[in-house]
Amino acid sequence: MGYSIRLLDAPLHEFFPHNRGLKQEENPMLGHRSVRMAITNPEIPEMQIKVVLDAAAELIKEGKHPKPEIEIPLVIIAPEVKAILEIAVKVAAQVKKEQGFAVPYALGTMVETPAAAISGSEIVPALRAKVVGYDDDVHPVYGFASFGTNDLTQTTLAISRDDADRFLPLYVDKEFFERHPFISIHPAVEKMVRTFVKDARAIDPKFEIFICGEHGGDVYTIGRLHEIGLTGVSMSPGKVYRSIIKAAQCQVQNPRKSVK
Repeated sequence: MGYSIRLLDAPLHEFFPHNRGLKQEENPMLGHRSVRMAITNPEIPEMQIKVVLDAAAELIKEGKHPKPEIEIPLVIIAPEVKAILEIAVKVAAQVKKEQGFAVPYALGTMVETPAAAISGSEIVPALRAKVVGYDDDVHPVYGFASFGTNDLTQTTLAISRDDADRFLPLYVDKEFFERHPFISIHPAVEKMVRTFVKDARAIDPKFEIFICGEHGGDVYTIGRLHEIGLTGVSMSPGKVYRSIIKAAQCQVQNPRKSVK
């Protein structure tokens, strides 16, 4: 796995001023953000991808071997992937013309919605598609997916993390939930993950699938995801060492492709 760079993902309402006298962008967590903003304003992903590939080109000139992985956040349907792929290939062709050589890169999608989780058989081919009129060397060298389990939990369970602590501790105490769903993966969310992994690996057995979010630092979740066959996890710095230990234990007990 190289360095993953997520395209514009932040909900803008978290950054715009809240002064009454200043018109504020309305942009809720599940609103006009992420890939949706990239579709309505394609100049944004064009600029971001250009910056990433230009930076990689400079490193190549220094004799280094960068492998930028560009992530598309909050995808729900394959046509969104196709639209960003076309932008990426166009920008990569421009960089090749300017630099005199093609910059290798990967293109992947965040899986953060049930719609995406059940659409692996359409999304994976979209990541691997060829854009007509462009050479192969300006296409992504491979595709990948990364589960954003924070949002996937919210969209699967219809529970917001913003106010969840008002009632989730009671749900755990009453054993409605066996574990806190924003700490350990919930069975319904696990089913979403399994569905995507099954469909993706049916198309490409070596397709790389990761997880990012708070669940990536939970030892219970790591065990479940190892069983499913994910390629790797990311987590907050304070949870790195125990996650490495748990991943190693899982590998010894049930050998699979090495987890990163």
